[in-house]
Amino acid sequence: MPDKQTHDHIPALRFPEFANDGEWGVKRLGEISTSFSGGTPSASNKDYYGGTIPFIRSGEINSDHTEIFLTQEGLDNSSAKMVEKGTILYALYGATSGEVGIARLKGAINQAILAIIPNEGFDSLFIYHYLKSQKESIVNHYLQGGQGNLSGAIINALMIPVPPFYEQRRIAACLSALEQKLSATDGKLKQLKAYKKGLMQKLFPAKGKKLPELRFKEFEKDGEWEKKKLGEFLFEHKMKSDGRCQVYSVSVSKGVINQIEYLGRSFSASDTSNYKLVKPYDIIYTKSPTGIFPFGIVKQSFVNHNVIVSPLYGVFSPVNQYIGYIIHSYFESPERTNNYLAPIVQKGAKNTIQITNEIFLSQSVCFPSKFEEQRKIADCLTSIDNMINQYTNEVALLELYKKGLMQQMFPTSK
Repeated sequence: MPDKQTHDHIPALRFPEFANDGEWGVKRLGEISTSFSGGTPSASNKDYYGGTIPFIRSGEINSDHTEIFLTQEGLDNSSAKMVEKGTILYALYGATSGEVGIARLKGAINQAILAIIPNEGFDSLFIYHYLKSQKESIVNHYLQGGQGNLSGAIINALMIPVPPFYEQRRIAACLSALEQKLSATDGKLKQLKAYKKGLMQKLFPAKGKKLPELRFKEFEKDGEWEKKKLGEFLFEHKMKSDGRCQVYSVSVSKGVINQIEYLGRSFSASDTSNYKLVKPYDIIYTKSPTGIFPFGIVKQSFVNHNVIVSPLYGVFSPVNQYIGYIIHSYFESPERTNNYLAPIVQKGAKNTIQITNEIFLSQSVCFPSKFEEQRKIADCLTSIDNMINQYTNEVALLELYKKGLMQQMFPTSK
């Protein structure tokens, strides 16, 4: 597919066999398709629910399952409408406004979804991919701050650039193959995360116990793990900025990361002399509520050089990098983190967290005391995390490639 200069209705990137076919046509979506929305059966009539007909809601337009099922009576006595598999579904309402899907179920839809059925000569997958490529611009143009609802009239009035049918199908096949690759890779990532979550539940003793359900064979006869205060595995070195280190932030998903890279700019004070020094493998406790971590998050630094963080954070060195990784992994769980911190944290005005570093280290945890077992567990978890990072990066690259490809395969319109 050679590059060519973008004209009004000629894409920047085109398959060679169509390179000399001239400009694409432009049609309103309503001219090249029929569309309809449904309705919601009365929630008060229990006879309408609990049947076998999938009731697809706007958050399920890309899903192969649904949580609600209608009876035939519920369908017949309401304005809910049936859609076939393969129908384009466009989310009109609420948080999902602008999302586009292809129905994976034969089921009923309500007023929050617009079903779109292209006329003969117009490829369904081509229109689906084009609408997906335009989601951001449609939401920005029609919805205030990304909030609110779209309508069937708005969507049907959209101008759609369309090439001849065979070129539509060629583009749709290319983008669908890429989407399938992205979906498969994302599926592997989700499976790996689920596997790690299940493994972690077995690698650490259940509450009130001192032996994990799953243990490496060479340590099975070593007896119970010891319950010790966290302060026996971590110590506060109290080192401050040396004036040469960059300011880093700590996030749930990214861990310890450069503040400018993560947030787009620095939020540090002009004078960072009192900022805390973080060495490689140090543990950081943020002491600030974050989403499902109402008492703060605990992360190990995997940055291979010294950095500095807010003086409000607690910074601790582990007795070795392996127990540090175990502590990092242990506190990845919101449940374990909250169970550990809830008894010792006091919340002040405006939901601020009040806890000293000494109190943070005062709670007991059950970890292996033997260095060899610590290293074995850490190596196991590290290998899984490396695979998770690999798939995460692959998904991000595929999404970026797909976005760029769609921008070039569809012509810009004025």
